Amino acid sequence: MACCNLEISCTGLGASAVKDGLDHGYAMWNPEGDMGDAEDWEQIERGFRFLGRRIMPNSAGFGKYRGGTG
Repeated sequence: MACCNLEISCTGLGASAVKDGLDHGYAMWNPEGDMGDAEDWEQIERGFRFLGRRIMPNSAGFGKYRGGTG
């Protein structure tokens, strides 16, 4: 069974020299990335079930400006 999971297209954006990064809404190769609704993916990919989805707090490193979580 083929599977296409687009959650990787919604990672956090790293911090810049002057501000924090964006949270869970960026991919270098797809800046308008959208991971979609879990319920929609479960219907498209038969046999594929999401058990949960979350953004991990404090996962973006440290420094004067923080990277985006994702």
